[in-house]
Amino acid sequence: MTHLALLLWVLLTTSECSVIRIPLTGFKNVRRRLMEVGTPVEQLNFTSISFVGNGSIPEMLNNYLDAQYYGEIGIGTPPQSFQVVFDTGSSNLWVPSTHCSIFNIACWLHHKYDSARSSTYYPNGTEFSIRYGSGSVSGILSTDYVSVGTVIVKNQTFGEAMKEPGIAFVAAKFDGILGMGFKSISVDGVPTLFDNMISQGLVPEPVFSFYLDRMSVGGMKLCENGCQAIADTGTSLIAGPSEEVGKLNDALGAIKLPGGTYYINCDRVSTLPLVQFNINGKLMELEPSDYILRMTSFGKTLCISGFMGIDIPAGPLWILGDVFIGKYYTIFDVGNARVGFATASRPPAVPMVRLQPAYRIPVEQLRQSPKSSLVFSGLLGVGQ
Repeated sequence: MTHLALLLWVLLTTSECSVIRIPLTGFKNVRRRLMEVGTPVEQLNFTSISFVGNGSIPEMLNNYLDAQYYGEIGIGTPPQSFQVVFDTGSSNLWVPSTHCSIFNIACWLHHKYDSARSSTYYPNGTEFSIRYGSGSVSGILSTDYVSVGTVIVKNQTFGEAMKEPGIAFVAAKFDGILGMGFKSISVDGVPTLFDNMISQGLVPEPVFSFYLDRMSVGGMKLCENGCQAIADTGTSLIAGPSEEVGKLNDALGAIKLPGGTYYINCDRVSTLPLVQFNINGKLMELEPSDYILRMTSFGKTLCISGFMGIDIPAGPLWILGDVFIGKYYTIFDVGNARVGFATASRPPAVPMVRLQPAYRIPVEQLRQSPKSSLVFSGLLGVGQ
């Protein structure tokens, strides 16, 4: 398993502007780990997305299968440690509970929250359920202190998960999810951790950013009339409407595997075209090395396309996951409901996610390469 040292920087509203660093760990996504040991990935795919009555579109199960970066937080006093995914595609914090069923294998293989061990625990008891295409995470809501590094967020409501869907969370290396999205998509309207950090004066501005390190081909255009997209750190690949993604992968010469994954002959990777996203008039490029993932299975190396199909009932939507965010410094301006992208003139020594004061980085206008390219024209949508 590959470990990457990432940093979470939190700038506090103190006279000295203290900086707290929290190590994050990079790991092989669950989809890749299961494929390497011969588990059929199609078992984990969903055919439709269910909706939660009082939320927007919840996080899809496949997003968790592809989540790659997790870090440590503490819940309670004294803090109980958990590894959680920092996910911009959802808005709820949940971790496994000591009250989970003895038949919940995923729960018993991970760290569990014990309210009896915390002096700052406050009972809530409201039942919650975050629904996925092949199951749901459910349990009860509780309130306690949550620590991120040396930053302590008081009275944060979170989910104690008592039921988790089968194999997906059994194989996961993280314990739970820390949603970094808008409160408007929070199940049960629970205030987000980041919102509470702002209201409690722990960060001066509602801005955080990620740097994770890491449409026509020969005249054929995709998304020609514009399309909506979201940036999601909880998704490893770039996801889009199945029909469009099928055309894209056909243009790349990719072959579809059972379960919706596409692979490409590794000998052809160097000959593949650039992929260009036209976002608000700015051209953002991905090279083959950015959007092709290499995976070793039973001693053989496979080259997997970074584009996957997904059909959302609410309408066509593109999800720019870590394949895209890994190339561009991504700024989430929660206060102004917008996302900004920039190429780092000098990338940081290690990947990182920062919670920080607001500042503006102009998105660099990239020059169009003389190489053949695949172009997406569209808008990046950030909704509340």
